Amino acid sequence: MRGAGQVAGHALPPAAAHAGRDRRAASPRPAPRNQLTTAERAAVLATLNHESFVDKSPAQVWATPLDEGTYLCSESTMYRILRSAGGVRERRLSPKQRAALVAHTAPRYSRPAHR
Repeated sequence: MRGAGQVAGHALPPAAAHAGRDRRAASPRPAPRNQLTTAERAAVLATLNHESFVDKSPAQVWATPLDEGTYLCSESTMYRILRSAGGVRERRLSPKQRAALVAHTAPRYSRPAHR
């Protein structure tokens, strides 16, 4: 049995012969010229984990140094760095964590003696 293209005398188009094969993975990719160095990635991660930013989103962390005139990297790069370090999660403290933190850092309250 022959296909309609063969009956009409047409061969398969070149793209159909390679359909379903993805050759992109096999070709080597050069590293981007603007890729952050290991030290720069460590500095961004340290900034993201700094105590003043630990409960902020990467968008908020990105904007704060930028307002001060320092550009670290793009917001999406911050997300990629966090993802590679296992830090893409809810960054705010849960009520349970917040209560434990307050319990350990708040001064103890003692009732005044009755007169």
